Amino acid sequence: MSYQYSSFGLLIQSDLEFPEFVDCHFEYPDLIISIGKVPSKLKFSPLIEEPHECINDREYYLEVENVAKYYAFDGRELIVEYNSEADKRTIRIYLLATVMAAILHQRNSIPLHASSIKWKDGLVVISGESGAGKSTTVSGLLKSGYSIFSDDVLVLKQDEDQEVAALASYPLIKLWDDAIQKLQSELFESRDFVVKPGYEKFGFFFHEHFDVNPYYIKLILVLKIKEVNHIEYKELQGGEAFKEFMAQSYRPNLLHSNALRALNYAMLVSILKNAKLVVVHRPPVCNPEELLSHIETIIQHEYPV
Repeated sequence: MSYQYSSFGLLIQSDLEFPEFVDCHFEYPDLIISIGKVPSKLKFSPLIEEPHECINDREYYLEVENVAKYYAFDGRELIVEYNSEADKRTIRIYLLATVMAAILHQRNSIPLHASSIKWKDGLVVISGESGAGKSTTVSGLLKSGYSIFSDDVLVLKQDEDQEVAALASYPLIKLWDDAIQKLQSELFESRDFVVKPGYEKFGFFFHEHFDVNPYYIKLILVLKIKEVNHIEYKELQGGEAFKEFMAQSYRPNLLHSNALRALNYAMLVSILKNAKLVVVHRPPVCNPEELLSHIETIIQHEYPV
């Protein structure tokens, strides 16, 4: 059986079922995901060659022991050869993360490690280091009535005017159990979808609110944990802003060529011409409601979109 989806800004035809994706009907897919035998070697010479990972401008190979082998070609084809005993969610995890990042690079798109909400006619992007509270903050904003756009990954793509717009990845918010308890919202009561077996991290779908349209980024908030007594924030400009924004690239190790690195650089510079970047420092122990209050102040009053 073949499934049809719309996610990552692509029309996807797949032999694998993805509860994370959005059902869609179309005639011509951008990407075909098939179950089959992965080639034993790349068609073209690898630029990076490791025991379990190989890459060149047109191909990407990844082997995850006891899970699956993945082979992506030209951003149009993906073959998955999986272990019959592997958990299906685990098989999809690697595909949705590293493998999709490689596919996007093959299509001259750039994945950004960030969550986002729609605000007025643009996007507020919330990024930062692991554990800083990106998903928790977005979930709190959703609880407060904001419209979520994407969690964890955004897809950057140049439009017809060479301006850079962002597309959502897929409609799933991922939260650790302790964050769910702190949020105390009926929106996040169900723990039916475990993100990864053995982890107390759960997924919450928002298929009915998923927006496949591109939007321009208007405000970038970078969350950081710092030894401070209270929450602080500051707008950065120029080289400082670019350095912080560059650090939010998703799977930067896959930017294997000068052409890809130049594309990544150009897209980020283009976004910063029209978007403000604010770094938010929060204490190691921080009340989510207090952080949320500061974020809302920044969005609505300090740096309104």
